[in-house]
Parts: sequence; structure tokens; C-alpha cells
Amino acid sequence: MLVLSHLHHDHADGLSHFRGTDIIVSKENYQASRGLKGALLGANPSQWPSWFAPRQVELTGPGASSFDRTLPLTSDGSVFAVPTPRAHARPHVGGRAIT
Repeated sequence: MLVLSHLHHDHADGLSHFRGTDIIVSKENYQASRGLKGALLGANPSQWPSWFAPRQVELTGPGASSFDRTLPLTSDGSVFAVPTPRAHARPHVGGRAIT
């Protein structure tokens, strides 16, 4: 599994190495990163592999720590994605593992 916090070129340039991998990105971020608008915001959708069709998700899971919502990534819920709205890309999703 590959979780992308956002689709700026510096995060998505290596996508070609992950064919066949479950790639996850927030629906909101994917929509904001497509087309000319995405390019203007720092994404480079023209360079995404032709097969790139990430699983678009919404963070609707339970809150954890200081986060009001999550997206569990493992069956036991110990690894999950969290929203990180003040990061340099909006919308932005981060990850956190609780051990």
C-alpha cells in the first residue's frame, strides 16, 4: 500500500515504480490535483503513469489523539491516515502509527 499525502510532483514523480500497488490519496486532493488547475498548484498530472487510478478515500474514521477523523489503514486500526490541513498542500493527508 502506498499512501500519498498529496500529489505535488516531488511526491508523485516515482509513481511508475508502484504499478499494481494499492495507491491511496484523498478524494479531495486527487480532484484538486488534476488538469491545469493541478499543475498550477504544484502537481504534474501530465507525468502520472497512464495506469494511475488511485483509490480515492475520505477520512471518515474515528478520531484519534488530537485528530477529529482518521482513515484506518490496517485491520487492527493501529496504522491510520490523518488530515494535516495546515501543511503546504491543501488538502493534505498525513500518516500516523500508534504503537
